[in-house]
Amino acid sequence: MNRNAVITNDETQEKLVVKNPVLFPDFSILDPENTFTVPKDHTVYGIVDMMAHVFEQYFHPVPETPLQDRLAESIMKTIIEYTPRVLENPKDYDARATIMWCGTLALNHLIEAGLTGDWATHRMELELSGVYDIPHGAGLAILFPQWMEYVLPLIPKKFAQFAERVWDIPRGNRSDEDLGRAGIERTRQWFREIGAPTRLREVGIGEERLEEMAERVAKRGPIGSVKVLTKEDILTIYRRSL
Repeated sequence: MNRNAVITNDETQEKLVVKNPVLFPDFSILDPENTFTVPKDHTVYGIVDMMAHVFEQYFHPVPETPLQDRLAESIMKTIIEYTPRVLENPKDYDARATIMWCGTLALNHLIEAGLTGDWATHRMELELSGVYDIPHGAGLAILFPQWMEYVLPLIPKKFAQFAERVWDIPRGNRSDEDLGRAGIERTRQWFREIGAPTRLREVGIGEERLEEMAERVAKRGPIGSVKVLTKEDILTIYRRSL
């Protein structure tokens, strides 16, 4: 239900995005029963990717997007609520249907209306999984909290809103930045709880090719809307993810 695809070139170890309005389907058939046999680990990675799609469109520099924010927050909260049911019983039709619908709304561009999403973390992850052939969702679970911490000072109010509305973390007397940091840590903790990795070393990746990957990502053009990331920024995020 979107205009996007990813094509992998195994010879060059590249995963590149293809997107064009002509790729929009005329209609979509979403049958939850077709997801009953998806293994637990890839169910987890799919759920992480859904959350990451929402993150990319939720964290942005555009002011006054209250409806888009609320739509995104409702998707995130629903995913968080229904993930335990799907993992406990893969054939729970209602839970699978709910997660499938969340995944659809997370990337049919509805919540991105009127704003420019960030998408830097996806670009960094495609390089990572292109080189190391790890699941896309695993790479996103590792990279996203690091990117969040890296850009937190630029949009602290948005991260504070995320912590309060999505994770129900009380503000107390904390600043926006401190509250936002608590929301980021809760996100990382949730990834661990559902079985996703949060460090590169957990999937056998070390320092060896990080600079090469950062160089390749940067060469493909500017990435990010919250912060346009340079090669040095990308390399820093990779290294913080070790």
